[in-house]
Amino acid sequence: PLQPGINSDGAWNQIWLDTVFTTPDNRAPYKYTNPGGLTNDPERQRAGTYYENTTNKSKIAFFSFGLEGVDSGYEQSGTIVWCNAFRNKVLHNAYAWMTHSILRGRVLEYDPETRTYQPLPRAFVRVTGLAPPSLVAVEVGYAITDSAGEYTIFGLEPGIYLVDAERPGYRVQHPETIVLVAETATLNLVMLKVPPGQISGRVIDINNQPVRYALVRATNVTDPTLTVEVLSDLDGTFLIPRVPVGNWDVTVVSVALGGYSLPPVRPQPDGVFRNVQVQGGQTTALPEDFVLEPLPGTIRGRVTRADNGQPIQGARVAAVANNVERGFAITDANGNYSFQVPGGEYQVTATAPGFAPSTQTVTVPREGEVVVDFQLVKLPPGRVTGRVVRKFGGAAEPGVTIELLFSGNVVYSATTDTTGTYTIDPVEPGDYEVRPRKTGFTFEPPTRTITVNPNQTTNVPDFKSQPLRTFFRGRSLVSAPFDYTQDIADLLDVPPDKRRFPDFRFFTWDTAGSRYIFYPDAPANRFALGRGYFIETTQDLPLATEGTPANENQNFQIPLRRGWNLIGTPFRFDIDWEQTQVIDPDTNSPVSNATAVGKQIIANALWGYAFGNYNVTRRMRIWEGYWVYAYKDTTLIIPPSARARSAASRSVASLTPSGWTLTLQAQSGELSDQAYIGVSRSASPGYDAEHDLLKPPPVGRDYVYISLPRLHWGAQSGYYGVDVQAPSRSASWEFTVETTQPDREITLRWPNIHQLPRSANLVLVDLQTGARRYLRTTGSYTFRSPQGGVSRFRIEMASSAGLLRIGNVQVSSGRGNQRTIAFTLTGEASVEVKVLAGGKVVRQLMNSAGRSAGVQQVSWDGRDQQGIALPPGAYTIEIRAVSEDGQVARAATTVILTR
Repeated sequence: PLQPGINSDGAWNQIWLDTVFTTPDNRAPYKYTNPGGLTNDPERQRAGTYYENTTNKSKIAFFSFGLEGVDSGYEQSGTIVWCNAFRNKVLHNAYAWMTHSILRGRVLEYDPETRTYQPLPRAFVRVTGLAPPSLVAVEVGYAITDSAGEYTIFGLEPGIYLVDAERPGYRVQHPETIVLVAETATLNLVMLKVPPGQISGRVIDINNQPVRYALVRATNVTDPTLTVEVLSDLDGTFLIPRVPVGNWDVTVVSVALGGYSLPPVRPQPDGVFRNVQVQGGQTTALPEDFVLEPLPGTIRGRVTRADNGQPIQGARVAAVANNVERGFAITDANGNYSFQVPGGEYQVTATAPGFAPSTQTVTVPREGEVVVDFQLVKLPPGRVTGRVVRKFGGAAEPGVTIELLFSGNVVYSATTDTTGTYTIDPVEPGDYEVRPRKTGFTFEPPTRTITVNPNQTTNVPDFKSQPLRTFFRGRSLVSAPFDYTQDIADLLDVPPDKRRFPDFRFFTWDTAGSRYIFYPDAPANRFALGRGYFIETTQDLPLATEGTPANENQNFQIPLRRGWNLIGTPFRFDIDWEQTQVIDPDTNSPVSNATAVGKQIIANALWGYAFGNYNVTRRMRIWEGYWVYAYKDTTLIIPPSARARSAASRSVASLTPSGWTLTLQAQSGELSDQAYIGVSRSASPGYDAEHDLLKPPPVGRDYVYISLPRLHWGAQSGYYGVDVQAPSRSASWEFTVETTQPDREITLRWPNIHQLPRSANLVLVDLQTGARRYLRTTGSYTFRSPQGGVSRFRIEMASSAGLLRIGNVQVSSGRGNQRTIAFTLTGEASVEVKVLAGGKVVRQLMNSAGRSAGVQQVSWDGRDQQGIALPPGAYTIEIRAVSEDGQVARAATTVILTR
C-alpha cells in the first residue's frame, strides 16, 4: 500500500499478501480496496476472515497482516479529533466472539400479604435468543433453581436474550431481556403464586361398581417430582385439592383393600389421563371414570339333560356383566366346564343346539370359585333356508357350501343348487353363525348370525357372491394379472354350444398384420401377462381361478411393434403410465416415458375402452386392457415402482395444461364414441407429441366412430382422437363421425362445454348441410348418417363481433300505464318478450317473433294476458333471443306501475 497520511497510526511498512481466498466468502471484516489481478474473482480476495466449526464449536480469526497495520480511524470534526478505535474493536469483538458468557441469578417468590421475597426452588429458568438471527427463537440454555432459588447457565454466545421462568402453580412477574457479550451477568426473576385448582373423578370396576380407597396420583408434567395424591371415597369418587396450576398426568397407583389389577383398563391405552390442564380456582373433571379390573375368579360346573341327566358335550357357557361377555367355555364329553372371569356379579348362560338356554345370576369371588350346574330342556328341531346370488347382476350362485357353526365348530352344512338355494333340515334350535364358502369367491357379508327356533323355518338373508373377477355382458377391453395355461372358454366356464358369436367372442390385435385374431386361434385362446384382449359376451362370466402372477420384485417387459399394440396390466395393482420406461432403439438403453414421448418413440397416453367408448388415460388399471401406439419397434418396461399411489387417474384436461379440453361425444342408440379437442399455450397448429394422440381402429361389426383426420401432417398423418392447438381466434377442428349403417340417427354432444373459459366461444358447423350450432347454448345436434356412412363437421371459434347480444334496454312511459320497451339486437334472432310478476308470466308481449339486427320496440299497456289492468307494483320485463345457430341472449329490466 501507499504510505498513509498523517492522520493514520497504522503500521504500513510490513508485508501484505496479494491474494487471499476464503470459504465461505461472506465472512470478511477486511477486504482489499484494490485487489490483485492474479485471479478472475477479485471479490473473493480477503484481507481478513473468521470461521466457526459447527461440529466441534472451534473458532478462528485470521488476518493476512499484523494488527499493528489496522488504522485506529481518526476523524476530525471542527476542532475535535475523534478516534474510532478500530484496532481495539477488532480485538474486543474477536475475544467476545471466541468466548462465552455466564448468566447467574435467583428466582424469588413474592408474597403480597407480607410484602416479602423468598427463594423459590425447582423453578425452571429458560434462556431464548432474540438476536442475532442465528439465535432467534432458539432455546440456548436452561437451569433449575436450587434450594436457595439460585441458578447458573454457562456457555451463552454474544447476543440479546429473553430470560423466563416456569414452575407449577406460579407465574413469572415479567420476563427479562439481557445483552451478553463475554461477561458474567446477574439477573433475578420474581414469580407470583397462582391460586390452585382441583381435579375430580371416579374409580369403578368393569361391572360399574365403585372402588373405594383407590390411591389416585397426579404428577406434574413439567416437574415430575411434584405429585399430589388422594384416596377415593366409598362411592368411588375423589377430589384432589390444592393442585398447582399446570398440566398433570393422573392415574390410579394402588388400592388399599386390594383385589384389583393395575394399571386401570380405562382410560386406554395405559390407564393414564395425560396433560390434564388445571386452572386457578377451578375444578377440572376427568373426561371419564377410571375403570379397574377385579382379580379373577373361577366359574365351573356341569351341563346335563333335564330329562335323563346325561351330560351335554359342546354346550357353550358364557358369563355376561353389563351386557358385556367376560368369558366362556365349551363343555367336554362329561359336560364339565371351567373358566375364569374378573370377580363380580354375572349372568351365566348355558346354550346348546337343540336345548332351551338357561341363565343363572352368580357372584364370582376374587381369587375364589363358584360352582354353577345347568339342566337343559330338549327342544324339537327347526329348519334353515336361504339363497346365494351374484353381487353384480343378481344371478344365482350354485355350488356354494353353506356351513352352520356353533362355538366355532361346523355342525351342519349344505350346498346351493342351480337356483342358488340351500336348505338344512332338521336343525337343532340355537344360535348359529352361517358361513358360505366357494373356491375363488368372496361373499358379502362373510358370515351371518341366526337363531333357529323349534318347529320354525329360519330364512337367512341373501349372501352376495363375488368371484375373483366378473366380465360383464357386452364388450370390454380386458387383461389379467396372471398367466394361464387353460383355454379361455374353459377358464370362464363358457358352455361348448355358446363359444361362438354372438354369445362369446375373445380377440386380440396382431400389430404385424394390422388385424384382429379371434378365439380359438392363438394368442386369442388364453390370458397371457401383459397382453390386452377384447371380450364380448351375452352373459356375465365369472373368473374364480388364479393363475401364475408376475414377479412383482422385478421389471416386466412388453415388446411393442411399430403401430397399434394391445397391452394389459401385468401386476396385481394399478400402474402409473408416466412412471414406465421405454427402450430407446437408437441407444438400446431405457429412457423415461416423458423422454420416449418427446423422441416420438411412443404416444403420450393410452386408450382404454369402457361402456362402448374409447377414453384417454394415463393409468393402467388391474384387469383392464389398453391400446398404445408405438412409432418405432421398442420394448415397454413396467417397474414395480410404477405402482399408482392415488385412487384418481389423470383426466384428459390434465393433458392440456394452460388451456382447455372439450369432449365430443357421438351416440346412436347403444353405440357411442368420443374424441377430444383443446388448446394449450405449449401446442402448435400442427402435430405435437406432448398433446396430440392417434386414435385406435374401431371395434365390432357395428359401431359409431368419431375421429379427427389429420392427413396433412406428413409422417404423423392419421386419424386422431385428441387434437390440441395453440390459442388462436382462427383455430378450428375438423372431425368425422363414421358408422356402419347409412340413414342412422346420430346425436353429437359436448358435455363439458360449461367448464371452458368464457372466451372459448365455439360453433359447430355441419359441412354437409351448412347448419351451425352455438355450443354454449345448444346441448346437442342430431343428424342422420349419409349413404357412405361418414359425416363431416368443423368446430370453429366464433368472433366476439358475431355473438348474439341484447343491449340498450330502455323503457319509456306514455299516457296512463302505457310503456314502450326498446332494445337492440346484434344479429337476426327469434325474440320473446314476457312480463313477469313474482316469477310468473302475466303477459306475453312477443312470442318467437323473427327480428333482424338493430333497434326493436314493443309496447305494453299495463294489462295481463286477459286484458285486466294489473295492480300497481314492480314488474320484470324479460327479453330472450335465439339465433339460427343456437345462440341465446337474455336481458331483463324492471317497470313500475302506478295508480
